[in-house]
Amino acid sequence: MEIQVWDKCDPFARAPTRLRSSKGSPSCNKDILIKLQAYHDLPTLILEWRKLNMTISKVVGPMMRSKSHHSQLKMDRIYPVCQTLTATGRISLHEPNIQNIPRDFNIPLTERLKEKALGRRETRLLNSRLSRDPTQASVYKVSMRHAIVPRSGFLILAADYSQLELRILAHMSGDEKLCLALNKGHDVFKVIAAAWKRTPIEKISDDERQQAKQICYGMIIQTSLWESSGLWEEDASAFIHSFKATYPGIKDFMDKTLIDCRQRGYVETMNGRRRYLPKVTSGATQFVKAAAERQAINTTIQ
Repeated sequence: MEIQVWDKCDPFARAPTRLRSSKGSPSCNKDILIKLQAYHDLPTLILEWRKLNMTISKVVGPMMRSKSHHSQLKMDRIYPVCQTLTATGRISLHEPNIQNIPRDFNIPLTERLKEKALGRRETRLLNSRLSRDPTQASVYKVSMRHAIVPRSGFLILAADYSQLELRILAHMSGDEKLCLALNKGHDVFKVIAAAWKRTPIEKISDDERQQAKQICYGMIIQTSLWESSGLWEEDASAFIHSFKATYPGIKDFMDKTLIDCRQRGYVETMNGRRRYLPKVTSGATQFVKAAAERQAINTTIQ
């Protein structure tokens, strides 16, 4: 698949070698395809197909298999299995996993796609004045979250904390600059991006804010979220260096967390919940130890 895609797209030959796998061979993983969009239209199509295929196989299929009809409510219901005995203390759901339903996304519809999916008559109607929203005729919105609806007369309430992990990190690290940025009520990710770009906060774009958010949370949960942010590795590294220099209390807190974990063999959350991580000191390989260290930081904050 990877070699065929690269061979079919001549512009890929101009792509930097860093867009290939670690062994130098052609790669079509998500992070590579995001960067290859600048050289050809095909990566966008592949990413859209994968997103739709994942939605059907990981969301639609499991939900359809798990649903059962409720005769009194006159609607289909889903009853996931709730798992409370997790290592992190978090509650997880499965069969199906309704906590992992993807966000809404748009798929551009060409005339050929509309005719293939709807038929010529329906396509003409869609593009006519009879269409409810002709301005949206070229875009199809996929929203799996709207498949879950409340019973008649009830509502589903969606609530979320604002920048929760970052606020917990600021509290536990005691970093004065980060606490000040959060307490002022500013968009903290724009503040971080402005310091990184050395640009006035009002000139920070939504894309730059999102990149700062992804890399910031990547540091918090110890993953390489920068890979899917569209940034080159050296740009992400520059951001991380700038972030740690601007908020030195965070690095001190992370270092202290690892030192304490190596000494005691466990980490504690704010509420005193312990997670034992013996592999921090007794891991068979460096890879195993590094994974345990990531879990130590992740558990403490999340």
